[in-house]
Amino acid sequence: MWDRLDEPWRACIEEAWAAYRAGSLPIGAVVTDRAGTILARGRNRIGEGKAEGRLLCGQRLAHAEVNALIALDWGATAPEDCVLYTTTEPCPLCAGAVRMARLRDVRYASRDSVAGAAALFEAIPYMRKGAIAVTGPTDATLEVALLALLVEWAMGAAENMGESATAPWWERFGEAVPAGLALGQALRASGDVRRWAAEGRPAAFAIDRLAEMA
Repeated sequence: MWDRLDEPWRACIEEAWAAYRAGSLPIGAVVTDRAGTILARGRNRIGEGKAEGRLLCGQRLAHAEVNALIALDWGATAPEDCVLYTTTEPCPLCAGAVRMARLRDVRYASRDSVAGAAALFEAIPYMRKGAIAVTGPTDATLEVALLALLVEWAMGAAENMGESATAPWWERFGEAVPAGLALGQALRASGDVRRWAAEGRPAAFAIDRLAEMA
């Protein structure tokens, strides 16, 4: 899997894996120019207590896409020429941030039936006026792998918060990618992902193993 991914997707996965290892939602994003050169990177940092520079952390606004946009050098960038890549379908917050930042191209690798809001780019006149090209998942195996990682994390978060096992919210991920839900549940039971994280395995190792299981 890793060897056939373009560099922006590799960087997104590296950020997602770093987020997982730091206790945050495993979502990563990058901003590139039209040639695919990475200009900025960001990860979800909701579960982290500190971050570099202006990046957000330790709060519910500390999303991967938002942090990637914050990290961008706006004085040297034409936003209309940028592309936002993200492992997971943007939520309402991130869809709005992309529009406000005036980017014109968004690409995401996995759907999110819990908070995914790609439809918002066409929902109201202001969003439509942005003329943002939105490209959803193009690799089914990668989508299952990324969704499984998110489900595994979400199950752990629910356990840590002592949430009831009755109608758990993370099961809603299965509405979009049932195979990802099933794999995520199996991974939570096996403890494999937590072991890889504890061993310091790189993102390439994690995504390759997940893809093999998908």
